[in-house]
Amino acid sequence: MKKNTTVLAGLLILLIAAAYFVTQKTGESSSNDEGSGPMFQIDSAAIDKIELKSSEAAILLEKQGSEWFVVRPLYAKASPSAVARALHQVRAIEARSVISSNPGKYSIFRVDTTGTEILMWEREKASVDFILGKMAPSYYRSYVRQVQSHDVVETDGIPNYVFERPVRDWREKTIVTAIRANIRTVAYQFGDTSFTLALKDSLWVVGNKKAKQTIVEGIINTLSNYEADDFLDTSMPNQAKPAAVLSYAGVQLRFMYDVPLKKYFVQSSRAPQWFVVESWRANTLLKREKELVEK
Repeated sequence: MKKNTTVLAGLLILLIAAAYFVTQKTGESSSNDEGSGPMFQIDSAAIDKIELKSSEAAILLEKQGSEWFVVRPLYAKASPSAVARALHQVRAIEARSVISSNPGKYSIFRVDTTGTEILMWEREKASVDFILGKMAPSYYRSYVRQVQSHDVVETDGIPNYVFERPVRDWREKTIVTAIRANIRTVAYQFGDTSFTLALKDSLWVVGNKKAKQTIVEGIINTLSNYEADDFLDTSMPNQAKPAAVLSYAGVQLRFMYDVPLKKYFVQSSRAPQWFVVESWRANTLLKREKELVEK
């Protein structure tokens, strides 16, 4: 028994020694929990271009006036919240420790061509250029390497999903917005059938019948900020007849139903873009008269 204990103790000492020498190899160090402050000092308001390059996509966003647009691989309005989140996360990146300075190990941390290169320009001058690698074992940490540096750094503050997203998730998915207080009538048209929801004396009615107030409140909330699930970037046939049309607060929504996809295509009268909406999302709005009238 004593002999076994001695052997185990010897093995433990050898393992500790091996771990020490591995972490002290040239170009490598162990992680620690003491941050060294923000990696990048940027003025979010001055950033006017963001480029994301990976083996799967090359996306370019540009600020035009006060708005952001996706300009590559297509041209479309960008999501303000997605851009704001990206700028915030870059400012929040905090270096924890240098994990390796060995170029031969870049692929292990995905800080080579397998990672996502993130470039940001400030007044047409490149101010940020780094490669976002894979997530570190610790929650909310990632491996990062500045393009002009050999150091692979473990960082806080940059969840990969903020940048590693398809182009559709950089686009503005809001179909239409309206001031809720301005929505006082909603006119429905399903083919040859039409009716109107109206707010009268603080109650919603359909014609002269009281409507189900909770259902109507959900409809009004949705109409004040209606969002899509995806985009239809091909033209809609002119002869196609809408499955439904909703008119309210000076705007009109047209709904086309795609039978094979079991989804709706939706267009606002305020813009030419067609959006793709899942059936459940469309059905929160597309209520028939009998579904709205309180029995």
